Amino acid sequence: MAPIIEVSDETLVGLNQLGVDYTLKSQKDVSPNETSTIYIPSIGYDVARERTGFGKNWYDSHNLQGDEVMLSPAEWTEFLKHMQEIMTLNYLIA
Repeated sequence: MAPIIEVSDETLVGLNQLGVDYTLKSQKDVSPNETSTIYIPSIGYDVARERTGFGKNWYDSHNLQGDEVMLSPAEWTEFLKHMQEIMTLNYLIA
C-alpha cells in the first residue's frame, strides 16, 4: 500500500493539467493514527510502529502515559504472527 501524502490544492490542479490519475480519501477514511500504529485484529489493539518506554521494566511499563501499555507475551506473539503475515503478503505481491 502506498503511503498517504497530503498535497495542496495547487498540486492537485497541476496533476489535473498533466492528466495524472489520483484518488482522494475523505477525512473519515483516514484515522489520525493511521501512520503511527498497526492494528492487530486478533488482540484488538493498535500497536505503535515506534518503540516507547525504553528503560522501563515490566512493572514500570504499566505507568506509561495515556493509553500506552506493554503487550503481554501472548499479545506480543499475536503481533509477531500478524507482522509475519503482512511481510509474506508483501513478498508475494512484489
